[in-house]
Amino acid sequence: MPKPRTSKRRPIEISRFHKEGPSDINEQRQVRSHRIAKNNVVATTGEMFADGTIIEMISGSDTQPRLLLYSGDAEAKSGARVEYASQLYEAPRLDAGLLRATRLPQTFSGYDCLRDLVTKIADQFRRRQNFAEPESKLLAAFSIATWVSDRLPLAPSLVVFGPEMAINALRLLNCFCRRPLMLGALNPATLRNLPIDFHFTLLLHRPAMTKRMQQLLETSAHKGVYIFGNGGRLLDLFSPRAILSITDEIGDLGDHSIQVFVEQSQISDAIDVKVQYAIAEEFQPQLLMYRLKNCEKIQVRAADVPEFAVSTRQLADNLAACFSEDLELAHELVSLLGRQDEELHNNQSTDIRSAVLTILLATIHEGKMKQIQVEKIATLANALQRNWGRTLEYSAEELGWKLKELGIQRHRTNSGSVIILDSETSRQIHRLARKSGLSRIANGRDCQECTRVESVTPK
Repeated sequence: MPKPRTSKRRPIEISRFHKEGPSDINEQRQVRSHRIAKNNVVATTGEMFADGTIIEMISGSDTQPRLLLYSGDAEAKSGARVEYASQLYEAPRLDAGLLRATRLPQTFSGYDCLRDLVTKIADQFRRRQNFAEPESKLLAAFSIATWVSDRLPLAPSLVVFGPEMAINALRLLNCFCRRPLMLGALNPATLRNLPIDFHFTLLLHRPAMTKRMQQLLETSAHKGVYIFGNGGRLLDLFSPRAILSITDEIGDLGDHSIQVFVEQSQISDAIDVKVQYAIAEEFQPQLLMYRLKNCEKIQVRAADVPEFAVSTRQLADNLAACFSEDLELAHELVSLLGRQDEELHNNQSTDIRSAVLTILLATIHEGKMKQIQVEKIATLANALQRNWGRTLEYSAEELGWKLKELGIQRHRTNSGSVIILDSETSRQIHRLARKSGLSRIANGRDCQECTRVESVTPK
């Protein structure tokens, strides 16, 4: 590969570069969200240039990180500062505590093939944490995906359901993920105050999963979606995350996350710190090599899983893009999401949307009301959710957004927001109920819409 050109073009930062074309590239050159020029030196946590050259932050011999300049077959360079296209770059200074809390590879080293790398990482989860082979491979796939997360539209996300001691799974993930940062007692305020320029992989031990926290995590999972911080600052909270949860109340975040369950019988002893260090020393350089080889090649395409739910398909597309080096391997890993997708279909019959549709169907079939207040729907839906064993409750405002997502029109009145139960609304609710797989409820036998649906439904 030819040596880097020495033109004075502004480089394109790694989290902003895409292959859409020259016009898009020119726009991205103007964006410098995490670089600060000082004395003609640019502080950076990572760069990717149009010719494939990459600058990556690595561990230093002293208390501060270094930079690695990698140009494919050309000789790699590292140091406190590196130069590309007549521009000097240096790593930003990290707080000593933060530097101890994360991991950076010291260098890069080759691996035999991507399948071999997945197998070896999965074997660590199988042997040390008693995970079955499918879950071990998904944990390995998530770990690898964190190394190219800045090239994905959806942040790699993982939810580990299990008891307190399932934290050992996070400790092992800490050995493999890119720039891991394990945090406890996280809330929206502390999340907003993280040093977001570093795009850590967040390993969250039982965060306070309030409705506000769920919304923040859901929003920040999408690339290019900014959040207002203090003083009107725009925050880019996009980053991979793995969450340890002891309950299933994680909201819609779980639909876009790889889900792994830990039984009490699977709990193993904590991994010794020295062993964790040895594992990281072995695998972090190989994972950095994976990033250097594949980062530029990442392109998200539709995975061939039309039977999956929409949210699972998005997760599958994201995951498959990380393994384009081995398409057969990508297909195998995506197929492991099948069990999760089946659970999603089963759970849809008891989620808040199903509760709302059940209540609206019952109201329509009863035939005594021409309209119903959204506030009353929220009260009834929350009660139904409790009967189904779910404790997460929704306010009238939150339920209003759910109704909007379902395409059910609301009308404002002096007494609050209402749904008018006219013939068009009835048809829409019946269509949604049929699509969701909800069976016809009691008192619906005289409903013309139910009768029409039955007459065209194959036996």
